[in-house]
Amino acid sequence: GRSLAGLTFAFLALAAIPMLAFTLWPEQLLVLIYGDRFAAAAPWLIGHALASLASFLSLMIAQAFAAVARFRFLIGYAGGTVALALGLWLWHGTPAQVIDVTLAVKAGVLLLVCGWWGVTQGRD
Repeated sequence: GRSLAGLTFAFLALAAIPMLAFTLWPEQLLVLIYGDRFAAAAPWLIGHALASLASFLSLMIAQAFAAVARFRFLIGYAGGTVALALGLWLWHGTPAQVIDVTLAVKAGVLLLVCGWWGVTQGRD
């Protein structure tokens, strides 16, 4: 419990630095890294970054379950995969829709995995 919580908070503290940069200078970062053609993607950078952060956090917690041979959390992961595929099939007309669906599902999976960890306190 504590080591996972400590690792999670350390990860969030380190992630706060690029997240702040993505929030303050999205267009400049995209142009610097990928060139002028990517400047138009700036409005979606923070949403994509938040979705990625939620995905990384849920994966980190999932690996803690897997490390102790507990795999029931995979039900939530499988449900999230189906929800993401269905959501993107239904709502993919604009980049904003894709980001919104992705962020909502990945945040939902993170909440499920965190909730499962809290309910089981690391035990399935």
